[in-house]
Amino acid sequence: MAAKMGEAMGSIPAADEDWENAPDDRPHTDVSRFLNGVYPDFRRASWRQDSFYTQLAGTGDTGTKDGVRTVLEGPTVLANEATACDLHAPLISVFFFGSFRAYFNGLPITGWASTKARSLFRFLVANRATGATREKILDALWPETDGDSSGNSLRVAVHSLRKAVAESDGDSDPRKLVRFEHGVYRWDPGIVFWIDTEEFEQHYLRGLELERSGAHSEAARELMLADRLYAGDFTEDGYEDWALLKSEALKDKGLSVLARLIQHAVNEGDFEDTVHLCQKILERDPCREDAYRWLMLAYARMGQRSRVLAWYRVCAEILQHELDVEPSPETEGLLNDLLS
Repeated sequence: MAAKMGEAMGSIPAADEDWENAPDDRPHTDVSRFLNGVYPDFRRASWRQDSFYTQLAGTGDTGTKDGVRTVLEGPTVLANEATACDLHAPLISVFFFGSFRAYFNGLPITGWASTKARSLFRFLVANRATGATREKILDALWPETDGDSSGNSLRVAVHSLRKAVAESDGDSDPRKLVRFEHGVYRWDPGIVFWIDTEEFEQHYLRGLELERSGAHSEAARELMLADRLYAGDFTEDGYEDWALLKSEALKDKGLSVLARLIQHAVNEGDFEDTVHLCQKILERDPCREDAYRWLMLAYARMGQRSRVLAWYRVCAEILQHELDVEPSPETEGLLNDLLS
């Protein structure tokens, strides 16, 4: 089947007969059954399922063999396959964007005894490269609590974290998951991690590199994959002080991804996609004046002058309400040029 998939996985078992023998354009709702047949351990590795279905949804074709192959044979399907390597290693997959969720060996981690245990999990995942000292954790999660009380709270949270992760698959020693060595809390080095924010940043950086080299179509593909991963702001479902800088940095990169995709869409003359991308930017930052200008330009190119004026008025109203400013001379000039 897919060459890249075969190279990464070795020999591929036979697919589900009914599905494989169906016409390429015939819808088939049981995509997961097919994938479990051709892709070893697909069911176990839920990070692969989320990655796959995110990309599949982006093709607009979620039920046919052609739609599935578009993703399976793509250049970055299951991008961590080369580094994840051992399918039998303990695997923790974490989704920080939007609604937080985490899996251990493909099974959801849900048994949080407290919000602090969940916060500690997120903090240790975000700092897993270096680990975190007791003092660093206490400053981040118990900043206003005295030493003895916060120390006890940390020990309880660590115990609850270990238990929640271990119980999600029922086959792990809780004590080995998070270790305390030389004054530092760190994850067992044998655990493999897949994290959506890191995958996002990898696609983003590859997109920038390709853009600088003049490979604009390839850059756009990387940026589109980054955008699909951005399902919402970092820790969107629970504000935490320690995450503020990370959240804003990722938001800036998410907006940069969209701005670059808009420029690509305009250069390709795809003004419907330009409109869609501009509206996505404005959902995240309604004061982005450049997005209003791209919207106005796109509608003008599609011959919809009334929409040009409508979006200018929205721009003026929001800037006045949010920032107490008027549209810039650049925006005013564009409006006059487009309506003249």
